[in-house]
Amino acid sequence: MRDDLQIWVMFGSMFIAVVSLTVLAGSAIVRRQKLRARLADNSFGDESLRSGGSLRQWWSKVSSVEDKLVGFDDEGQRSKARMELIRAGFFSPDSAKTFIVIRAGLTLLLPAAGVLVIAPFFHNITTAGQYILALFMLFLGYTGPDAYLKRRQRMLMEEYRNVFPDVLDLLVVCMDAGSSINAALERVGRDIALQSKALGINVQLLVSEMRSGRSLVDALNSFTSRVSIDEAASFSALIKQSVELGSDVSEAMRVYSDEMREKRLSRAEEKAHALPVKMVLPLGLFIFPVILITILTPALIKISTALGIVMGMSRPLLKKGERRCSP
Repeated sequence: MRDDLQIWVMFGSMFIAVVSLTVLAGSAIVRRQKLRARLADNSFGDESLRSGGSLRQWWSKVSSVEDKLVGFDDEGQRSKARMELIRAGFFSPDSAKTFIVIRAGLTLLLPAAGVLVIAPFFHNITTAGQYILALFMLFLGYTGPDAYLKRRQRMLMEEYRNVFPDVLDLLVVCMDAGSSINAALERVGRDIALQSKALGINVQLLVSEMRSGRSLVDALNSFTSRVSIDEAASFSALIKQSVELGSDVSEAMRVYSDEMREKRLSRAEEKAHALPVKMVLPLGLFIFPVILITILTPALIKISTALGIVMGMSRPLLKKGERRCSP
């Protein structure tokens, strides 16, 4: 029964691997075809346009079938998944499909790997143990990509908080030099990418949205939802109020940048104050026992040597005393 289970699992994993590779290859081909369609020129002739149009129609049908396979036929679900991946630093248009395919592949392949690779190392494992191992690997394959995504989001949010005061300082410098808010954001997006690539891409997306015709308020709202930190929300509110009231934007951002630097310093001080508490556990488990062993080992050796000498001297004295006390 165990051999039959392993054979079925092996065939199932091979099928899932082939399907996953096919979907990924199809996604790459569709993306390349969409790029070629965007770069197509009208000077290629009517025949090429007709063939290109029919080819684009065929690839659009393939793309719609692919969306249904990965569960992205709903626009709201697609936009929600895209926003989660953008917050994690994945800006590719097809990153959502790739993530769904990878998660599905891991969900189905990890149990097969657990049964085929890990289980043979345990010779006495039962069929129930194999099922438990497969369920554990199934849970790990399904929740692992989401946990990795959440971890990347937390790391990027911390990176955004550390770099955001520098963004405000650069904006103040550019606007004091006479640049408009659009030109200042464009320049800052290029420069801040050297410190944080993801934040630089988000700022460049903000500039691209304003170039495409969106208002500054809508572009800032989109930027805030992508970055998802309180500093960006406060910055957007500040720009909106300055634009609506007609006040000086550079002066407001100068005050706000000073406040952001103070917040960054307070966060660093908070981490520094929390460091001794975090060091108690590794000190108590790893460093303090080693120090005790290093200090007490010579003393214990001397004490044991002295006790051995005393015990060795007391034994002959007792024997002599016994001889004297004997009649």
